[in-house]
Amino acid sequence: MGFDAWFFARLDAEDKQRRVDDNELEFVWMPNPQSLGKDVNIFTHVLFNHYEAPPGFTFEIDAGDPLFIVDKKSKDFNAEDRAQALIQHLDDRVKHYMTDDIFCLFGSDFQYKAAAWNYRNLDAMIDYMNENHGDKYFFRYSTPSDYVDILAEKEIAWPTKYDDMFPYASGGTDWWTGYFTSRANAKGYVRRASSNLHSSSTLFAQKVLDQSANATEIADVLNANYVLRDQLGVLQHHDAVTGTAKQAVADDYNNRLYRGMEENNAQYNKLIADKVRHEFGQAAQADWQQCLRTNSTYLDCPVAQKNTSESWSMSVAVHNPSSLDLKSLKVAVPEEVNFDVTVYNSTSKAFEPAVAEKSCFDDHLASGEKVRNCHMEIKADTPAQAVSLIKMANQGKAEEVERRTIPEGKEEDADTSIEGNGLRVVYKGMDKEQSTLKFDVYDEVTGSSEPEQFEFSMKYYESYTHAIDHSMQSSGAYIFHPMEGQLHPYPYGDVKEVSISKGNFSQQLDITFGKYRYGEAVESMKSIVHVSIDKELPLIKIDVDLDSLPL
Repeated sequence: MGFDAWFFARLDAEDKQRRVDDNELEFVWMPNPQSLGKDVNIFTHVLFNHYEAPPGFTFEIDAGDPLFIVDKKSKDFNAEDRAQALIQHLDDRVKHYMTDDIFCLFGSDFQYKAAAWNYRNLDAMIDYMNENHGDKYFFRYSTPSDYVDILAEKEIAWPTKYDDMFPYASGGTDWWTGYFTSRANAKGYVRRASSNLHSSSTLFAQKVLDQSANATEIADVLNANYVLRDQLGVLQHHDAVTGTAKQAVADDYNNRLYRGMEENNAQYNKLIADKVRHEFGQAAQADWQQCLRTNSTYLDCPVAQKNTSESWSMSVAVHNPSSLDLKSLKVAVPEEVNFDVTVYNSTSKAFEPAVAEKSCFDDHLASGEKVRNCHMEIKADTPAQAVSLIKMANQGKAEEVERRTIPEGKEEDADTSIEGNGLRVVYKGMDKEQSTLKFDVYDEVTGSSEPEQFEFSMKYYESYTHAIDHSMQSSGAYIFHPMEGQLHPYPYGDVKEVSISKGNFSQQLDITFGKYRYGEAVESMKSIVHVSIDKELPLIKIDVDLDSLPL
């Protein structure tokens, strides 16, 4: 990445203590040298006192540490006492590095609110130390680059490290793994915005290269692209996509991303309209719209605005920005409506009937209200980097795929398999005590009669939230800390129902989990696990709609 060195603080507590004891707080990190070679080697410096000033030398206006007062006429003169305290700290610090050059930070999170206050004290400290103790330590303002340049002049055989820095615990059982799941919806939002940016960028690039485009049109798409790209860049901050920001900041991040997508999609939708008009000769009677969410119900899509009791039709433009041809699509629809589905044939210049069927399952909204979540599964080709056009007329003949519930203990007597793309997945039952589902997988490509077996379970650890002092930290956005004594995870919920739908085109297993907790009147822990086989590639897909985690 072009770095000469890396300075950081968050090293596993046991690893750091070992390095302190062995004077290995500076080393050359050589990740995967066999395949990556020496070009990726990087000099690494582990900060001694986190990324903060020496203890007692935080010159922040509200820190509470003593100021560095050098006026000997003042009754508060303390420069020599503070100097001795600093020298004692530096004497201890320098013992754990391989040179007598010291890299010492001043400042931390949320500091330098009154920068002049900090620098007045730092200036006084530097001048006093150099004048009175310069024979032992010489102080000056510096940079990481200056420090590395000084070390480079010395011929030192540095220790090496070959593995990564994970897992990371700041002490005891305080494992920094909470941010992998904190604010999962926000993480999903970033992922969707990234997909949106990639998809729109392909059309934006085509527009910029279009010789007939005027300067205003080009400026509009470039600005829209920049706005979303800028907001996604902000969301890469280590307290943004990780989900570790304060609530007001997290709300602002989400709002930024929403506004970025809104501005980007205004231009994206225009280019979709242009492409449909140019390639299919179809002029839209209204602006093109997108679903507000993915992996959701029809209530988050434009179709929710339609009156289901009247006759109407809608067009669906499918943009495939990937390098792979797509053979199918899925459109969220209301339960009470069936559709006639046609797809535009560019050869015959006409809409022709498409293979389509409706698949539904019981879902629930954030409010707890039950809803039938239905999708039209449509067989239609969309070549790579192209757009296809679908027309859907309501009150049609596409019937809902029959869904069967598999009775508990009757798995051996029922057809519990789904298949496609050379794979067959067979549901073999569950371990109710562990909420574990068992499956056999047959691969027609290998032709083996013996199945591969796998299990799937929904489990969680109870969060520790009863810290009364700093000896044990509560579980939170950063740190995953289970309840003391919990050695194994609990089942997330009880398996309430296993159902299977098998149509001519789409097949899916749906497993519903649910659990009542602490005398609640409704189930607070609900989730639906969807098992299917990808229609494009021989892959087993497991999608989980998770309601909440207990706190």
